[in-house]
Amino acid sequence: MAGNRDFATCQLCFEETSVAAVFPVACYQGIAKELIWRLKFGRARAAAAEIGTLMAKQRLLPVADNTVVTYVPTATTHVRQRGYDQARLIARAFAAAYGLPCIPLLARAGRHQQIGANRAQRTSQLGSDFRAVHGSDIHGASILLIDDVVTTGATIDACASVLRAAGARRIHAMVFAQA
Repeated sequence: MAGNRDFATCQLCFEETSVAAVFPVACYQGIAKELIWRLKFGRARAAAAEIGTLMAKQRLLPVADNTVVTYVPTATTHVRQRGYDQARLIARAFAAAYGLPCIPLLARAGRHQQIGANRAQRTSQLGSDFRAVHGSDIHGASILLIDDVVTTGATIDACASVLRAAGARRIHAMVFAQA
């Protein structure tokens, strides 16, 4: 698992993104990769609670009492195939460990396949894939965006842009694994 490091977005990049920092817990290899594969492709739904709890135990960022936890919504086709949204389950477990609310603040409209796409392709595909929901919970909020894996950061950036446009004050992201 990752140690306590500074994952803040640099000043130059902050002009192009709405994410203040992205905190990965592990590298996408070994046990972390196996756990995610079992969760996503092996129907091991219980792995989400384990991942969320592990993420909370890392204490990589100070989480204020007024932080709202949300997640990157999984494509609806994958939710139908699996029977659950793994990012939502991870976020719920994380939020429960901190005693924070976990509110779905984003909805996913697009069906783009992100596996194998480079950052430019992902950014292009994600342009209109997300929309804000529960706007009253977003306006002025400090938000922690949870996801299972980050590859290029395009998905997190797209979600953060939507949240920022809806009035979020500050957005951090935490992911279980960094590919």
